[in-house]
Amino acid sequence: RQVSTQSTGLLTPKNRHMVKVYVHFEEKPELTHKLDVEETSSVEEIIKSFVSVYNQKYPENVLEAQKVVLQDSSKKIATPSTQLSKLTSEGHDLYVVKQEKTSKKSCTRSGCNKEYTDETNYDNACQFHSGPPIFHEGLKGWSCCSKRVTGFNEFLNIPGCTYGSHTDEKPEAPIKPVNTAPQPSGDVTLQGVEGGAEVYGKQPVKSKYVSSPLIPAPKPAPKVVEEEQDPADAVIPINSPCLRRGCNSTYQSEASRTEKCVYHPGEPVFHEGSKGWSCCKPKVLEFEHFLKLSGCKNGKHRFVKTEAEKKQETEIVCRYDHYQNASHVIMSVYGKNVSKDETKIEFEADQVKIKIKFNDGKTFTKDIKLSEKIVPGESNYVVLSTKVEFKLKKAEASLWGQLEAV
Repeated sequence: RQVSTQSTGLLTPKNRHMVKVYVHFEEKPELTHKLDVEETSSVEEIIKSFVSVYNQKYPENVLEAQKVVLQDSSKKIATPSTQLSKLTSEGHDLYVVKQEKTSKKSCTRSGCNKEYTDETNYDNACQFHSGPPIFHEGLKGWSCCSKRVTGFNEFLNIPGCTYGSHTDEKPEAPIKPVNTAPQPSGDVTLQGVEGGAEVYGKQPVKSKYVSSPLIPAPKPAPKVVEEEQDPADAVIPINSPCLRRGCNSTYQSEASRTEKCVYHPGEPVFHEGSKGWSCCKPKVLEFEHFLKLSGCKNGKHRFVKTEAEKKQETEIVCRYDHYQNASHVIMSVYGKNVSKDETKIEFEADQVKIKIKFNDGKTFTKDIKLSEKIVPGESNYVVLSTKVEFKLKKAEASLWGQLEAV
């Protein structure tokens, strides 16, 4: 066979370990390209080196580096960033193969939903969530990772916590909960026989009262909600996503303002395993199918957040608890990186007004109505590394049944 030898120019320092590999091309089996490369070289560098030599030898049939992949002896496609030392050992064979033109597939893993082909699907190509979504007390997140957010759009943008290969297989249907509630007891009687089986049921109770037909109350007129629109003078960065739910468009030019937007004006509804939107009827079981439900209303795109939305993004929820002694109630609000200068606390006889500002711009705001009276002038607080601690002076030396007033 015909063997060509080449040392890659950017990989030849004498103080580094060089190895020899043999690269074959499926369309020219008579050509074997021997490379002297550094063992930490990447697959991408090896492909570029081979393509350079090939194009010099066959200028009439130019090969493009981005249209070929590299396989090891087991015919497994290597990712562009893989180092040679992890792919093969010295003297082994590698194979350059043209990428086949295959149709794109959509990944069905939660949090990914990207399009891919078999050639671009390698071991860590997919970043996804391995667990189901969790919606609890206004917070949204995934069971497989700890991050929680309040906005639905923020929830959709939580990056995956697991890496693997893409798949287009339909995820398994979640197991429906079994109703284990006790059944009502009562006297039952034999109602009849169906198909050889006895059928039992409760004996109907006759009432001495005659009910009159119910007259349905008139339905209230639906409220007309004015939806937010972008200000005419708004400056919108290129590729800004449309903020309307169910729309995946991005801002490309001034013409994007007048394009038709198909979206959901309502809120997401998750009830007894089904998922949908409050503004339309379609309901599905799978979360991936919910994300693909087509919008039910036409309008214009909206790319700029309102002041209320910006404020909601900065508001966070902090955990707090307390304990007490004979003279004081000690309350702790937990959070790190608190800005001492911007944090504002007001003590009143029956409440504590809290506004804790964090160094990342987030804010925790809460007015705590107290179940008993305190002495504001003798109450204080201190900012610590993991919490803000409040020392509330009791107006009377008695045991509080609870912190907050009912």
